[in-house]
Amino acid sequence: MNKFTGAESARLLSVLTEAVEKLTLLSHLPYINDSDDNRADVALAQSALLHAFPPPSSASGLYDQQQPSATTVLSQLVQDVLLQATDGGKLDLMHDGGGDGGSVDSHRGISGGPAQSRNTSSSPNHTGHIIHTHKSTSTNYHLSGLVALSGYVAAVRDQAAGTLSTSVEQDEATRQMMGDMETRIREAENDYKQMTVDVRAQREMRDVDVTQCRDESDLLSVRSTKSKDEHHVQEDGHRKRKLKAAVEVSNQIEQYDHVLGALQAQIDAARAAMATEVAEVSRLSAVFHRLDENYRLAAADHARWDAEEKERLAKEAAFVKMVARIQASYRGYMARKALRERKKKGTKKKGTKKKAVTKKKKTKP
Repeated sequence: MNKFTGAESARLLSVLTEAVEKLTLLSHLPYINDSDDNRADVALAQSALLHAFPPPSSASGLYDQQQPSATTVLSQLVQDVLLQATDGGKLDLMHDGGGDGGSVDSHRGISGGPAQSRNTSSSPNHTGHIIHTHKSTSTNYHLSGLVALSGYVAAVRDQAAGTLSTSVEQDEATRQMMGDMETRIREAENDYKQMTVDVRAQREMRDVDVTQCRDESDLLSVRSTKSKDEHHVQEDGHRKRKLKAAVEVSNQIEQYDHVLGALQAQIDAARAAMATEVAEVSRLSAVFHRLDENYRLAAADHARWDAEEKERLAKEAAFVKMVARIQASYRGYMARKALRERKKKGTKKKGTKKKAVTKKKKTKP
């Protein structure tokens, strides 16, 4: 809920009282002509009356931020009253229609009821009720414009006084709420201090980490630069070796093509010579085949001839052996026959016998 402080309430009530007194004084002035200058003066007076209300205090931070301030509501209330009184055509501030001051008392009687709630959202409803009351009373009593406006301002003053009144229970609740808010504020301050310490520690750790990371970054940058230079040197060496190897490979390929061409020519010549030799070999193979056949036949003939010769020699050997046996038999027969004849003839000399025996031994096979 929104409320004024004690000083602001007193100032507002004094301003409203002063406005009522000025309007009461103006209601006794003579008739004012209906001219543009006079209308401008009236508008200027109305603007001064609106600006007479105090602006919202800087202590309004203690109020509820979700509702408009009481000063704003009261200013809006006075503006509505002035608009209804002047622009609506119900009241004429420029002419004195006569009548008594019963309107002021009637408006005061309307606003003098029980104390209003602090919630200023009900102020427009009371304003509408006051304006409606004035519509009926202005028709019956034909009050003057300034007297009616004075009654409106008095009603607004009374309503503001009722709005600004406070109770002990509300003050106690407000005091308890402020105590709770102070407790929460202290807790928030303690949390803020602890958070400040934590943040300072985190910042110190962050500074250490940043320094370490910066050193590592510088070291890595130096290493990267060194590695980049080494890689450039190695790349230049590899490029030179690659170009040299490419030239050598090109020369080797050219030499290989030359040698391969010569070898291909030699291979072609060798193939031609080999074809000639193959033809000659074929011819000689036929000749040698015939010779082999002849040699085979000759070998067969020689083998047959050898077999026949062996058989003949075996037969001759058998015949010679048989002849030798026959001769031996014959000589034995002759020797025995001679021996028998000698025995028959008598004895002979020893010498003659020895010779005959020796001769017989010599002829024995």
